[in-house]
Amino acid sequence: MTSPASWNRRQIITTALGAAVGLLPGCRYRRTPLSPLPPGELVGADFSLGHLVRDQARNDSLFDDSQLASLPRVECDVVIVGAGVSGLSAARRLKQQGIDDLVVLELESVSGGTARGDQAGAFSTPVPWGAHYIPAPMKHQTELIALLEELGALEGVDSEGHPIPREEWSPRAPESRFWFRGSWYEGLYAWPGASDDDLNQLHKFESLIDAWVAWRDEQGRRAFIIPADQGSDSAEVRALDRLSMHDWLVSHELTSERLLDYVDYACRDDYGLGLRQTSAWAGLFYFAARQATPEGESRPYLTWPEGNGFVTRFLARGLNRLETSTAVARVIPAASVSERARVIAVRPDGSRRLFAAKQVVFAAPQMLAPYMIAGYDSSALLPWRGTDGEGDNATESNEEAWEAAPATRGEAAREFRYAAWVVANLQLDRAPKETGHELAWDNVILGSKSLGYLATSYQRGDDHGPPVWSWYYPVIDDDPSQPRRRLLELDRDAWAEIVLTDLERAHGDIRERVQRLDVMRWGHAMIQPVPGFRFGAARRLGSEPWRGIHFAHSDTSGLPLFEEAFERGLRVADAIAKRLKDDAGEEAA
Repeated sequence: MTSPASWNRRQIITTALGAAVGLLPGCRYRRTPLSPLPPGELVGADFSLGHLVRDQARNDSLFDDSQLASLPRVECDVVIVGAGVSGLSAARRLKQQGIDDLVVLELESVSGGTARGDQAGAFSTPVPWGAHYIPAPMKHQTELIALLEELGALEGVDSEGHPIPREEWSPRAPESRFWFRGSWYEGLYAWPGASDDDLNQLHKFESLIDAWVAWRDEQGRRAFIIPADQGSDSAEVRALDRLSMHDWLVSHELTSERLLDYVDYACRDDYGLGLRQTSAWAGLFYFAARQATPEGESRPYLTWPEGNGFVTRFLARGLNRLETSTAVARVIPAASVSERARVIAVRPDGSRRLFAAKQVVFAAPQMLAPYMIAGYDSSALLPWRGTDGEGDNATESNEEAWEAAPATRGEAAREFRYAAWVVANLQLDRAPKETGHELAWDNVILGSKSLGYLATSYQRGDDHGPPVWSWYYPVIDDDPSQPRRRLLELDRDAWAEIVLTDLERAHGDIRERVQRLDVMRWGHAMIQPVPGFRFGAARRLGSEPWRGIHFAHSDTSGLPLFEEAFERGLRVADAIAKRLKDDAGEEAA
């Protein structure tokens, strides 16, 4: 196979957007001196610092006792590795619990992880570089409600007691539209020209979702709820995790192409997976978990021009020991409960420091744990008895899960699979030509491998100024090793070609309108809930604390959602706070 570096434009477009797009008349090679690409750059991930850490991590001699003894040493109660949603939530919660002696270390130059956004800079409005909305919580999500109330994002409750999003931060109407057969239409389901059978299958699917919303197990738990750990783990629910969403639909004789495309879009949107790769449990979760009652509406969204970066900046307030552009090369667990764990951090200039901590929060992806945590890869997993691996009540699945459990923590970590994503922000001089339904917040091109674009400036209320759009693309491949490789082998210009070709289908003059196009590449953006993962042993065992290290990343829930990351951070922080206070009490006694 030839390298992407040697591909021509048609090969790049065909690989990214499909053969049909590469053959469209409007997709002839147009990058000539008369139509140059707009200026722009790659933003985000500091691969050079990551590579420096990788190279250091391979050299064990850098971490022997004699080398570590010479490093500047900083003692603290807690070190948090990663300043995404879960790490920031854990830090904020610890401070609320009176634990101020903590340090947060973040590889990137800004905090927020995949929820980051920019307030200003090259664009005329703030822009998101990752996650861009949060569904309004239900009334049982008291911690998230409290956070959103502090942000001023809620205004009262509805008749059922669920919070109401503040109008200013709700998606601007119309919320969504789709491009289909030469025109824009409102909504997301391809209803123009749909047959009676297509519509009957859509209604049957909606009825099945309503049935799951109404379903309760013997303990009164819903099948799908946020946080997911509050949901049922009954045999009937676990069985869904062994199927793909495609196979579940087919088993219910739901084979309409329009319905399959509609559900496939949902899976790509939340999980970076196709319909055939997504667990049926996760696919149904997307539709049922945010619906309070059967036949009710899904919970409304909260959104900001800079996406969830608005929230992560708030979470980071007051953290006076948040160190960005600082990579963790090694975490050395404590040899005994009376000793401290050691965290070795590297700066871009290659200088190193040692942080000695009573407890460590690992809020980075689990896949990194075998490379960063000493002894983790080969550490044997001990069978659990009487718990499900997270300290909850016993479940009938324990023995079954243990039989298939990985032998080591490293093996468990390698079962965690992540989606690669591209986000592009475009500055236009004015709105391009289009036909059909008016501009919406969310604009989807049906049949595209992308997710379309957010009209970011429209959400802000800028109707007459230069538009800003945010384009999203999950890099999906049956071989999990390929998406990240494809992502990194294509440069900014190649991705710009892909973005503009995709948008040309709906906006013929888009190339003349775009003044700037920046690209963010996410190599391991979020956990993918493939069949068997949510209720598998690897996820549950990989989330258990180990030798003073607590795992808080959203991947330990099996779902790449803000709410799950937020909840994981709180849970870990509460466990650490209790441990530190108990230890302090023992010392005082």
